[in-house]
Amino acid sequence: FATFLTCHGEMIPENLKFTLKKIKTLVPEIKKSIALEIGPGLAPIVSHLPFHTSYLVEQSKEMVRILSKREKRKNVHYMVGDISKLPTSLPKVVDIIVMNEVLTHVRPTKRVSIVKKIARMSSSLLIVERPRTTYTKFLQTLYPLMEGSRTPQQQRDIYATYTKVKPLIQSLRSAGFAVEVTKVVSGETYSIIAARKN
Repeated sequence: FATFLTCHGEMIPENLKFTLKKIKTLVPEIKKSIALEIGPGLAPIVSHLPFHTSYLVEQSKEMVRILSKREKRKNVHYMVGDISKLPTSLPKVVDIIVMNEVLTHVRPTKRVSIVKKIARMSSSLLIVERPRTTYTKFLQTLYPLMEGSRTPQQQRDIYATYTKVKPLIQSLRSAGFAVEVTKVVSGETYSIIAARKN
């Protein structure tokens, strides 16, 4: 059973390569561009590309401390913050915003409004999420992997973390973005949403 990420929170190499290619398509002049990655965990995606400046916002102070310690480049800035409350010291506009399974941690009723809010900061977004299917399909695909180790409530809680992708796409399109969605099956299905302002 493979997943989109390794057990260390890093993307599996072929998924990372594909994601970086998508970013390069959205931001052709990487070396002149400013990137913002929200919720990078210990494996930031944007650190694999030579952006002019990168901002990485993570809610864990401990992760920011660890990442800052191992980062040698002066143009990479780690900050403590949250997707619903970004640091005020961030630039008002960046060239791309990257989020890998961040909306999973946001209450489902708040996801669309948060995406609308951050979309005002950039002309390009790359969002990776596990798309929501029907609950029955979720149980058929995931339950065998859980081997009966979850209660029905725990199963519903896990299901709630899956993101309804269509409302996100609609909100981005209504905000003037051209949106391309690629499904990647890597254990589970992931949607890579690449959005660029028209």
